[in-house]
Amino acid sequence: MQSIIVIGKSQGERHKQALALCEGIDGFDIRVIESEKAIGIDEIRTLRQTILLTPLKGVRRAFVIHATEGMTIQAQNAFLKTLEEPPVHALLIITASSKDIFLPTVLSRCHIRLIKQEDQSEKIIKLDQSNEFILSLMSKDLKKSLKIAQDFGKTKQETLAFTEQSMQSLQVFLHEGWGKRDRISLISCVDALKNLQDAYVLLSTTNVNPRFILEAVLLRLPQTN
Repeated sequence: MQSIIVIGKSQGERHKQALALCEGIDGFDIRVIESEKAIGIDEIRTLRQTILLTPLKGVRRAFVIHATEGMTIQAQNAFLKTLEEPPVHALLIITASSKDIFLPTVLSRCHIRLIKQEDQSEKIIKLDQSNEFILSLMSKDLKKSLKIAQDFGKTKQETLAFTEQSMQSLQVFLHEGWGKRDRISLISCVDALKNLQDAYVLLSTTNVNPRFILEAVLLRLPQTN
């Protein structure tokens, strides 16, 4: 997915994360868009035209949009098609302090990256040490699935962080860690990723009990032998 939303309280951290995502892209091909007010439809219309231009020095261009003061509904609606199908050479990164400023239709078209509190991410990082995390996530063991939901479904923020980490782990597994082909099929991984993405959007846009959502998605995941 070439459209990413970076969420974090610190503008400096959001900018740092955005630039990290631009790794490998020449500085001449990175454009940063900022505004003292909410990003409006005029800025988006201009950006949509600029995105079509080919890179100056490399093979890719990155557009970092700091929505510090938000983005109008009209601008978000005008940006939907571009977010869903950006040019192959374009990487779109939007940063904001909260995902609540975005329409569900925008969130569903982007990969969400949360700049997590350190204490909330520590046990997630420890859990995801290897491809065994994927095997554990997609286990047939009902008690194990419910235990994961209990451990990581205590708060909305923690559940969002866990769900994002799970999506990232599956994406890495699909692209790099294909060492368990006999136990996890490609279709199973793709289905699992879709279920997690749906859960993330639901968590982001509703006030449903996060543990219930996590339990539901874990029980729906394709299961390994």
